[in-house]
Amino acid sequence: MQVYRELSNCPKSRRIITLGSFDGVHRGHVSVLQSLVQEAKNNNCKSMVVTFDPHPQLVINNPNRPPLQLLNDLNEKLLHLEACGIDEVMIIPFTKEFSQLSPDKFILDILLKEIGFEEMLAGYDNLFGANRGGNFTLLRQLSETNNFKVKQLQCFTTGETVISSTKIRKLIAETKLQEANNLLGYAYTVSGKIVHGNKLGRKIGFPTINIEATNPHKLLPGHGVYLTKVRIDNEIYFGMANIGCRPTLTDDKQTTLEINIFDFDKDVYSKPVTAIFYKHIRDEIKYNGMQELIQALQTDKDNCIKLLKEFV
Repeated sequence: MQVYRELSNCPKSRRIITLGSFDGVHRGHVSVLQSLVQEAKNNNCKSMVVTFDPHPQLVINNPNRPPLQLLNDLNEKLLHLEACGIDEVMIIPFTKEFSQLSPDKFILDILLKEIGFEEMLAGYDNLFGANRGGNFTLLRQLSETNNFKVKQLQCFTTGETVISSTKIRKLIAETKLQEANNLLGYAYTVSGKIVHGNKLGRKIGFPTINIEATNPHKLLPGHGVYLTKVRIDNEIYFGMANIGCRPTLTDDKQTTLEINIFDFDKDVYSKPVTAIFYKHIRDEIKYNGMQELIQALQTDKDNCIKLLKEFV
């Protein structure tokens, strides 16, 4: 998959494109991407996704919305797009100045003139340009006078549920990992690097790696204990993650992600890591003393090991 990060580096080609943030690259997105790949093959064109970095909501401050937390960092998103068979990705740097570009200028001056395309596939709720003023009606009007085709795709549902990034974020924040993973189409991941912690886990027989997410806006699942898989140096390990403030051990209110990897004793500080979340085991609890915490952690570990065959 070819990735372009500057318009000037993108050569003209016969393309069919789609446009969007694609945060999560969930099953609804995949439906659009599969249509794009097939349409491109049918017309002997390249398939291109046009997306943005950073996410537009991180640049445009909307006081009526809480701060955005991302389902994917950029690298995770690119890996998912590549897995869908996309030929090309154009990452447009999103700035406040760019956000003021009118919808028609964005389509004609940026997408059509700078990138070039023969057809655009639009999601059912695709909005673009200044104040999100562009929609499928405008696309159709522009296509009639500028020699390109447009096609609007229907929303993707599972049962009666319309899949959306917003809905998935809510499920993950509420610790409903299995429901979220079903809508994503894969197990939720957090990528980052392994950093030094206070080594309290080691003192009680449950050493952990502490993970700092690559993107500070990355959404962490809600506080609690989770069955996880961990990828380090292309090796896979299993363990249990704790997300929270560790109330039994400290009065610190900062949320951390730490994972006790089963049967693991390697020096992996500063290495890149990916944590893959399968199931919420329990909520975070403040226990009455260290011994009660240790007993709970052993029970958590036993429960996770029993569940391994079911989820991984």
